[in-house]
Amino acid sequence: MAGVFTKRTEADFQTWRDERDWTERKYALWDAGKRLEPSSHGPGKPCRRLMKCPCGEVFDMHGPEAVLMHVPHVTASVSAQAQ
Repeated sequence: MAGVFTKRTEADFQTWRDERDWTERKYALWDAGKRLEPSSHGPGKPCRRLMKCPCGEVFDMHGPEAVLMHVPHVTASVSAQAQ
């Protein structure tokens, strides 16, 4: 197919390479029995079980200790917004 030109830019190819590399790292972690970092740090969307506290820390809402530690921060933030 001589004369066929692509309209893709170098940025398009770099995006593809970045996603390919991230996917490779993700599956390597899974194969090693490890979990991914919170997805807010990667190209995926944030996981629904993770929450960002008003103090700035991202925590797992399924971990009772983490939830109890951040309840005062979240409560204070909600109270301040209601006023």
